[in-house]
Amino acid sequence: VAETGFKAAYDAEAGVADEPRKAAIQRGLEFLRKPLVDPIAYYGSKGVFQALASHAVATNAWLTVNPQVENEEWMATARKAVQILASSCNPYSAWGYYFEPNGDSNTINTSLALQATAAARDLGIEIPRVLFEGHQIYFQEALDKNTGRIGYSQYQANDVRIIEKKKSHPV
Repeated sequence: VAETGFKAAYDAEAGVADEPRKAAIQRGLEFLRKPLVDPIAYYGSKGVFQALASHAVATNAWLTVNPQVENEEWMATARKAVQILASSCNPYSAWGYYFEPNGDSNTINTSLALQATAAARDLGIEIPRVLFEGHQIYFQEALDKNTGRIGYSQYQANDVRIIEKKKSHPV
């Protein structure tokens, strides 16, 4: 169902697409569908670097490219994807690299996760209120109020290495 809906939406928007582009879109759709069912199993482990960011991008695409809110199978996948993001959130509603919250947050993954959860909220999927309130605290801590620049993991963070990699990857 999702494949034909996506194809119809693409054809309607872009006109008649060339075959290589259609094939690339279908491969992209298959990639999105697999991790949204169970991203931890798909990525092989809970600790694969950038898996959570990939899941947030895939979730956002799933929710915005061709929303099918009347299709229960599509909505079940959407709710599962959003639930995984919600359960991966660190304190103060910030996200890091991993599915299990460990306090190692960064502004990029937080922004990606917030985009996906906002898209879900716009479709009527219930989102814990704290996800939209607490992230402001995190971003304020990472913001230089004089310049408007924001740090990657905190204001003036010079060391953005993942906590687990600091010993194996010295400065």
